[in-house]
Amino acid sequence: SPNLKSWTHLSDFGPAGSTNGIWECPDLFSVPVEGRRGESRWVLVVNVGSGAPAGGSGTQYFVGEFDGTRFVPDPGTPAGTGLWADFGRDFYAAVSWSDIPARDGRRLWLGWMSNWTYANDVPTFPWRSAMTVPRELRLRSTPSGLRLVQSPVGELTRLRGSREDLGRATLSRAAEWLRSREVPSGLAELELELDSVPSEGAVNLSLNHGTTGETRITANLGAGTLDVDRTRAGRSEFSPAFAGVHRAPLRIVGGKLQLRVLVDVSSLEVFAQNGETVLTDLVLPESSGLQFSLQAEGPATAVHIRSISLWKLQPAGTKLPIVIP
Repeated sequence: SPNLKSWTHLSDFGPAGSTNGIWECPDLFSVPVEGRRGESRWVLVVNVGSGAPAGGSGTQYFVGEFDGTRFVPDPGTPAGTGLWADFGRDFYAAVSWSDIPARDGRRLWLGWMSNWTYANDVPTFPWRSAMTVPRELRLRSTPSGLRLVQSPVGELTRLRGSREDLGRATLSRAAEWLRSREVPSGLAELELELDSVPSEGAVNLSLNHGTTGETRITANLGAGTLDVDRTRAGRSEFSPAFAGVHRAPLRIVGGKLQLRVLVDVSSLEVFAQNGETVLTDLVLPESSGLQFSLQAEGPATAVHIRSISLWKLQPAGTKLPIVIP
């Protein structure tokens, strides 16, 4: 672990170039670069109490070099604003595990799934707040520089039930197929791959919660963004800051769009483009059950469905038991 002196230069890289506000849970670790065997870079993590892209608290990071005393960010890391690990409203205090066996070699972390703007008001009982699923970290080369990518750890596949698949299909056929799949428990994992994605229009994946709620995930192709809209997902009256639309940058390469969505009873974790764009949001449906629907707008109505895979998930306690002495 780095010594205390290693953190004395953090003020060079904070929001607006300062350490105003709360900085929590710093972390500094080496991460492998995809496609470059044996190459890695250092990632400096600073969780900030305010100023995240979706508002409130969030997880900021910087990519660069560390010599044991001083961290120097790469040119692709904006010194005044840093980079953001997650563009949803509910990813904070992310910290990685140390001492992962060398034979494993992964860098793993998870975050607190809430936001200090309303964390004390979320109407859940008898507990309040949870953690995200553990995620594996890598760095990917992009036109803007190295960027952090995240994927749910492979061990989570143990929670999957039987797989339902749809291969190549038209948009209308895929929409019909999804509508016919219901998940009464509300626990599901969905993977969606599209090709022939145009540069304009939008693709909408909706999560219909029970009979009254809807969360919409929208790829705005012309704007190059991915939105999560939870304004109609369920309860939000406890805080004026809860309902909203949260937006992340989305990079389409080779006309392909890939989405992986993990849905729990009260949370949603979205991984787009194999983990390059990530959004984590709480949702508080007022009735049980889950069903997906798919739509497109404008030129995007001509997209091709490459594949869809859907799994109903089992509660973690059934496969990953906790032993309390």
